[in-house]
Amino acid sequence: RDLSQVNYPRGEEFFPVLKALIKAGKADDASAIARQIWPGDAADSWVQKMLKLEKSSEVSGEDDERRFDYTLLVSDLKLRTHKLGLSVTSLVKSLSCWSPPVVTALERMKIDWQCGLAFEVIKLIEDVMIALNFFNWLKGRPGFKHDVYTYSYLAIQLAQAGKFNSMLALILQSQDDGLHMSISTLNTLLRYCSIANRPKKALRILCFVREFGLEANEDTYAPLIHLFSRER
Repeated sequence: RDLSQVNYPRGEEFFPVLKALIKAGKADDASAIARQIWPGDAADSWVQKMLKLEKSSEVSGEDDERRFDYTLLVSDLKLRTHKLGLSVTSLVKSLSCWSPPVVTALERMKIDWQCGLAFEVIKLIEDVMIALNFFNWLKGRPGFKHDVYTYSYLAIQLAQAGKFNSMLALILQSQDDGLHMSISTLNTLLRYCSIANRPKKALRILCFVREFGLEANEDTYAPLIHLFSRER
């Protein structure tokens, strides 16, 4: 009840309330609250989906629950941008280049950026360097901090595009933020280094495996073996 009186865009802070009510078997109360947050049929559809997930135990881990929360965050962004005469699509299209006017437009939107919401928008940006600029702009905003999911996704996109220097710089940034990418992510980066025949970059990633305290596995060594066998 207190949260409903807060005069700023509503979103993620309500999810624990809805989940708690559904777990307690109070789906009707959850629907009543949801209708105060999202207009029309959207509220009931989200509650029904959450109820289905709860009953079938489809949410098996942190990643699945996180993805579901992100879907709600994007829905919240759609509502907020709609009030400004925009859409998520037009927002992303406005990021087809990066310039001071784009930054000004983003600031005027006054979106309450959260890491999950930023992650979903970054996934929609086709040009990886524009995505990196957007990432860095968000990183410089007071109180904002990216999570390891966003760092990992963007690092893989940079490697896929052959931007290995930017990829390594991003890994270092994540390290400075106290975040460690998983062995799965680093193995993927090693694979792209192998494909692009970049042995020095691959060795630096292998150093990150050790620095992050991760245990290398066959997926770590396989691309390295392929890479250095070609070097000979």
